[in-house]
Amino acid sequence: MGLIVCCLQSSTSMEIRSGVELRICLAPNRFEFMDSARIPAFLLRLLWLPVVALPVWYSSTTPVAFADTPAEAADEALVRNTFREYKSAILQARGETAVRQVSSHTIDYYQQMKDLALKGTPAHVHGLKLMDRLMVLSLRHRMTLQQLQDLSAPELFSFAVDQGWIGKESVERLEIGAISINGDAAKGEYIFDGKAAPLHFSFYREQGEWRFDLLPVLNTGNAALEEALKREGTDENEFILSAMESVTGKKPAPTIWDPLLPQ
Repeated sequence: MGLIVCCLQSSTSMEIRSGVELRICLAPNRFEFMDSARIPAFLLRLLWLPVVALPVWYSSTTPVAFADTPAEAADEALVRNTFREYKSAILQARGETAVRQVSSHTIDYYQQMKDLALKGTPAHVHGLKLMDRLMVLSLRHRMTLQQLQDLSAPELFSFAVDQGWIGKESVERLEIGAISINGDAAKGEYIFDGKAAPLHFSFYREQGEWRFDLLPVLNTGNAALEEALKREGTDENEFILSAMESVTGKKPAPTIWDPLLPQ
């Protein structure tokens, strides 16, 4: 079992103990892989989620192989370029550039979360998995109805980057290692502070261009965070509301569960 800690933009911290220390640090955003490597909050923060702590149980990881053919070598170079362009866009808060590097799956996810923030009933939102609930409530907490209505899903993603809601400190220390090409899919080795971690970046070729897919770590993180809170007897909704208040400095309103659009 590996333990990941994601730190947010606040100064509060607390500790939860369950055999292995799980630190919820509401401070400069980053992951710490407590077993051996340090992993930034980059991937989940790219999804614009105020994630707090993820203890991750890793199954066996597929080794990343170097390109074997000229065609694979060419694709590897293109994947590296996509990663490089994305990283540069995040560091420079250039949302329009960043959004051009991400997969359609990522944008579709933002559209779903936007729709739920606008129209999702309390019963519907309560029934969402933890990460989706966190995303929907964060959109309601940080944006007005008019702001959210006016932005398309790609514009919403771009807006998050422009606003600096994605931590830059971690991104600066993040690199991509060996890349494996499998048709229109690719995996890249996850390197942080020069050390490989048991995670992979995912990319897909869409309309002839390689795009960064940010959802795999979200799916892994959702299960891990749900399990961590369950083990500690922490109510998921209390956790979400507390996390949002810590990140923004503003207490969520009681109406946070209601759709932004009048029913």
